[in-house]
This record gives sequence, C-alpha cells and structure tokens, in this order.
Amino acid sequence: MSLGLTLDEIDTPALVLDLNAFDKNLDAMASHTAASGISLRPHAKAHKSPWIASQQVERGAVGLCCQKVSEAATFIDAGAESIVITNEIVEISKIRRMTQLALRADVSFCIDSADGLEMYDGLAAESGATLGVFVDLQGGWYRPGATSTEQVLDLAKRVAPFDKLRFCGLQAYNAIAQHIADFDLRLAATVEFCHRVNEAIDALNQAGLESFASGAGTGTYDIDPLHAPFNEIQPGSYVFMDGGYLENMNADGDARTDFEVSLYVLTTVMSCPAPGVAIVDSGTKTVSIGQGMPLVYLPNGEKANIEFLKAADEHGTIDVERHEVSVGDRLLLVPYNVDPTVNLFDEYLGLRDGVVTTAIPVSGRGRSQ
Repeated sequence: MSLGLTLDEIDTPALVLDLNAFDKNLDAMASHTAASGISLRPHAKAHKSPWIASQQVERGAVGLCCQKVSEAATFIDAGAESIVITNEIVEISKIRRMTQLALRADVSFCIDSADGLEMYDGLAAESGATLGVFVDLQGGWYRPGATSTEQVLDLAKRVAPFDKLRFCGLQAYNAIAQHIADFDLRLAATVEFCHRVNEAIDALNQAGLESFASGAGTGTYDIDPLHAPFNEIQPGSYVFMDGGYLENMNADGDARTDFEVSLYVLTTVMSCPAPGVAIVDSGTKTVSIGQGMPLVYLPNGEKANIEFLKAADEHGTIDVERHEVSVGDRLLLVPYNVDPTVNLFDEYLGLRDGVVTTAIPVSGRGRSQ
C-alpha cells in the first residue's frame, strides 16, 4: 500500500497527482464558467477517472465528453448521467452498445455524413433508446467534421425527421488553435474558426433548428466564447496541465498562470554512466513522447535545468551537465501530452502536502473501442 508514503518512499515509476494544485485547477475552471454563464462539459479522455469526473461534477460540470464508446461506458457504469462522445461512431457493434448506454444516461455522438442515419435510428428503436446527434464542424489537423456551413445545415435537416435521433446542435472543437504558443496567433486562429461557427449557428437559427454549440479546449477555453455563442466548453487537460499547454503564452507574452502543473511521473535516477548523462527508470512505457519530450522538475516542484533527451522502453536519458544528480535521486517528469501518459498507468497516487493520501484508479485506461 502506498498510503502515507512520501515522494522518497514511492516505488517508481509512478503517476503522482498533487491534490493541492489539482483542486486549484478545478476551482479556477469552475469559477470561470460560472462567472461567464457558460456550462462546463470537461473532456474525460484527459484523466480517464470516474473519481476525477465526480470532482468536476461536484463543482458544476453538466456532464462529460468522451472519445470512445467503451470510455463512455466506464463513466456511465460509475454513474455519469450525460455524455457527449465527441467522435464519429460507424461500426454496428459500437452503435448497438451506444444505444444500450443511452437507456441509462443521456448519450450523444457526432456525425459528418448522412451515411447510416437510418441505421442509427433503427438500432436505437430496437433498444427503445434515443440518441443525441451533434454535427461535427471540422477543426483542422485532418480531423473528421463537416467542412462548410452548407454541409452542417444539410446534415442537421437530415437528422431532424428521425424519431430516435435528437439533433443537439454543433460540435465545434478548434483543434488547430489549442497549442499555438503565441497569443496573437492563437487568437487569430480562434477568430477565424469562430467565424465558421457563427456562420453555422446563423444558418441553423434561420432554419429553425437547434443552434446549441459545444467546443473549445484548454488552450482556447477563455477565447472561443468571446467570439462565438458557445453554450458549453470542453477543456480536459486543465486539471493537470502538461508540457504542450505550458508553452502557451498570455496576451502579455508571459507564461500562462491560470492553471498549475498537478500531474507528474515520479522517476528515479538509476545510473550515471558518463559525465553529463544520467539514466532514469521511466521510458516510453510510462511517459508518452509522441508529441514531445517531458519536462524535468525537482521534487519540490521547481523546473530543473535538465533536458530529457530520449527514451527507450524502460529507460530515459537525461542531460545533467547543468544540474548535478546522483544515483537514487528522485525527479518529476511533466509529460508533454498528459492523455496518452495517463493511459499507461493503473492508478494515480494523490499527494496532499507531500504525503500520499489516496490511490485513484484510472478506470478508463485502454478503452480504445
């Protein structure tokens, strides 16, 4: 058991959560949405934890986003009442499962094509369920989604007549802007995308259709709603922060301070084989490097003058020419991308004031279907 242990006593590698910083992040986003009058529907693919979801709902979140049907099932099994699957679902087996989940919770999903609408409606009717449908507006990076206002309007009109499909509005996640570090460039990309959102919302309004808009993420949660009529926002990584979002600047050109780093991979220096080089016991099996290398922090939470150079399966190579370390030293890795890193662990070790007070299951890990 890990309860009561300090950082120096935890077996590594381990996924550790600073509960003090985590609480501040939850409270900051809850305060922002309450003050702005916008609903919060956080994306659960970031944390994959029903316990964390419960903390978000307690602070006013109206529901959750998920990316996969199996992921949605994990949260509905744990009591979630409202899920938007922010993805296109096309396989019959998944649609059948989704209709069963819709008997226990409000479940919606996304479309960017009229293909299969009759099948969705028929399978929902077989189950006695009703499925919510959002038209997905493409947000860049070769993602799915409708590419024009005309396509959005056509799809919305095609959904409306079905008995077991409920048109919910527009899914509008601006993927391309989330990690633009320069504020002015991020703002420009957001304004450009929001112009498309506004056009689509106006067209839906004129047609007398649902004009609800859901979108935005941790990188643009405070910008998107200023330029388009978003009803709810979908940030996920704000609960932890990561190396990618830490690169984003505010309007003054300084590092953003609206959220704190709360999630780390605790690792141990296991070898110092050459001057200026050390090896830690955390590699690709415990920290994702697909979008960038992790940042290295000291146990006190300060960023270290250490560069994570490369990773093998079980080992990470770090440059310690500018910061001396010894075998047995503990370091904290801040993943560049938290979502796939969380997916590598069975649990978070939650620390309060440096002591493990809780172990939190990552119940949604590996839910790729």
